Amino acid sequence: MTKRPPSPVRNEFSRLEGASLPWWAMAPSVAWRCVQIAILPLRLYVLIAEAIVTTTFASIIVFVVLLWKGYIPDSLVAEQLGVVGNRILGIVQASGIL
Repeated sequence: MTKRPPSPVRNEFSRLEGASLPWWAMAPSVAWRCVQIAILPLRLYVLIAEAIVTTTFASIIVFVVLLWKGYIPDSLVAEQLGVVGNRILGIVQASGIL
C-alpha cells in the first residue's frame, strides 16, 4: 500500500489558519506596547538621575580622599566653608527665623 503525499490544500489551510488571529487576540500585546512607549521618557529621566547621583557620590569620595591625603590644604577648605556658612547665615537672618 502506497502512502499518499500530503495535500497542498491542507498545508495551505494550516498555514493560513495559524497566521490569522482575530483582532482582539492582539489587543493585550498592543496595549502593553503602548504602555512601554508611554513610560520610556520616565525611564530615561530615571537613568539620567541615577547617573547624576552616581557622579555626585564619586566626586564626594574623590574629594574626601584628596583631602585626607593632603592634596587639598585645610586652609582652603576652611575658607570655602566659611564663605558658604556666611551665606547660609545671611539667608537665615534675612528670612527672620533668627
